[in-house]
Amino acid sequence: MASSCGDVVYLHCDHDIVLSSLAALPSDGEPRATIFQRADGTYVLEEDAAEPIALRCGDRVAIGTQSFVVHLPEGARATASADGSPIARSLRVVRLTINAAPDEETAEIHVEDGPRRDFLPPRVHHYALLHLARLRARGAETDGWIACDALCDDLRMSSEQLAIHVFRIRDEFKKLGFVDAGEIVDRQRRGWIRIGLPAERLFIGRIS
Repeated sequence: MASSCGDVVYLHCDHDIVLSSLAALPSDGEPRATIFQRADGTYVLEEDAAEPIALRCGDRVAIGTQSFVVHLPEGARATASADGSPIARSLRVVRLTINAAPDEETAEIHVEDGPRRDFLPPRVHHYALLHLARLRARGAETDGWIACDALCDDLRMSSEQLAIHVFRIRDEFKKLGFVDAGEIVDRQRRGWIRIGLPAERLFIGRIS
């Protein structure tokens, strides 16, 4: 089974499904589990509120009644082209400005990555990231962590809705070229969640 560099291939029944380094299972509209690549090149499976599990080539992933076999790309991902310009971006150096809408229902995101600037217009799912950014900016003992069920209560949504919002956020950063887009939301503590950037790289404001 062939796999181009940077792709993850899943085998479901007799069909090959080629997906990028961020994938929702069984589908984008129903992200009951997510597979994504970390900055160090490893791939992990994140399901529900569980801690991410490291994946190896050939691992079988069962989501409900569906089964997938994971085929990971061989070799390290290239990080620069022949002229030295970066191919893949990393969240490890970005700064975010997240501005809340006056109605506190949406938010816009400004991404600062060296000289590059990207703008993500107001979206409902951005508000979840804003809420997490506010928690991390406050610091204190939790360092931005919040229980997933408490976050759902704060945002007045179900865990299924939260999973969709988290996937949409990650997918937007993947489309901006971030190889570690999945790490924009951190769920390394079982049942807990936080934004993946430290407080010093987060700036929170309001849409004027």
